[in-house]
Amino acid sequence: MARLDFEPDFDFPEEIRPRKRRYRKRRKSLKRKLKLSCCFLSLFLIFGVFLVGLAALARTGLVQIPVLSEIFYKHPQPIRTIEIDEDAEADFKIKTSDHSQTLEISEENLTYLLKRSLTRGEDPYFSENIQAVISEEGIEFFGFLLKPFRTNLTMMVRPYASSGRLYLELLSATAGNLSIPPALADWLTKNLLAGILDELNQEIENLGNLEKVELFTGRLVATGKILLNQ
Repeated sequence: MARLDFEPDFDFPEEIRPRKRRYRKRRKSLKRKLKLSCCFLSLFLIFGVFLVGLAALARTGLVQIPVLSEIFYKHPQPIRTIEIDEDAEADFKIKTSDHSQTLEISEENLTYLLKRSLTRGEDPYFSENIQAVISEEGIEFFGFLLKPFRTNLTMMVRPYASSGRLYLELLSATAGNLSIPPALADWLTKNLLAGILDELNQEIENLGNLEKVELFTGRLVATGKILLNQ
């Protein structure tokens, strides 16, 4: 019995002949280009993150980075410079009225307390340029921090009265020109200013029950209600 062959013996013309090999080569070339593009993009992103990190480090002033420090770091300056007599003692002014007393603390007195507390000893926290500027917006503490890292530190706080005591609300903190994360800023505030705050509260106890704290240019005024047993 004869075998029938239904497959025609036909050869496609060259212009319409399937080009599988060429398609495969193009596909491999496209994949190679995509891989290279992804690699270059990844390297660009890594370099960008690295550059941003260096710029942030330059803004703190912790280290001097060629070119970047000149671009991103500007030497911090306080609102104004406070000059005090190093040999003088802190002089707090207390005024008494019928039912209340007020304690006035100047920025010179506050600067004296800062220097006495944070620049003395063999291993001080700050250099001698630490100071306090009092304005209606808050109290600016400014100075060159020596530990746990070395940089110009600026903290803006606002004092308030609560339960008869004086407290400090942190408004902002910067190391060099870079804002400090809130957790680190709170830690610095509590550790660096705790002694000053305790000393101020000891003075305020003489007022009676602290009711309010007011800020004026160059001075802080704390008002307390005189207790009946005083």
